[in-house]
Amino acid sequence: MLAHFLRNLTVVLRALRKPKVDWADGKSTLDLRVRLADLDYNLHMNNARYLDVFELGRVDAIVRNGMLAAAFRHRLFPIVASVQVRYMAELKYRDRFTVETYIGGWDDRWMWIEQSLVRARDGKVCARALFRAQFRTKLGPFPPAQMLRECGAVDVPDKLIPPAVENYALAEGELHRALSAGPAFRAVAPPAKEGAAAATADGDKSD
Repeated sequence: MLAHFLRNLTVVLRALRKPKVDWADGKSTLDLRVRLADLDYNLHMNNARYLDVFELGRVDAIVRNGMLAAAFRHRLFPIVASVQVRYMAELKYRDRFTVETYIGGWDDRWMWIEQSLVRARDGKVCARALFRAQFRTKLGPFPPAQMLRECGAVDVPDKLIPPAVENYALAEGELHRALSAGPAFRAVAPPAKEGAAAATADGDKSD
């Protein structure tokens, strides 16, 4: 836990010295290297570590685009509600890679953040992720459009969601409702016992 905190703190301190990132057309880039502690038994970066470095990328982004400063001004705290990750290639020990982070869209409550892990030696995209996140106060969510205005944006619409992100959000909503109702991944009913099947068949016979 201490190592995680120190790594995040290091990213914050370095981000304060890096160029600012425009929220609309710029993306944050964070250069990292696979550490020994990131490896699994297959000697490549553990899937869970991808989420850790995506978090570091978001920390770098909110420092450089001004959101962290706005969060301190309004006493906000960030949360992540969901994530969709696509693992595409492996990262091995001491591989250098870049975490790319940019805003994919927003509505009146949520912001969608797109991230990629790009391997330095060949430019291969090793993973892509879409996070649904928000800044909150004690009373509820802080509107994303207002947050962007706090970062210096003008003429920001209250909602701006690309079709692909909107389709994902709708599918995610359906899945959330299904999971809330109980197990959602049982594709077929369990097979009936032979006795029950025979009884059903006899009952279906006509005189």
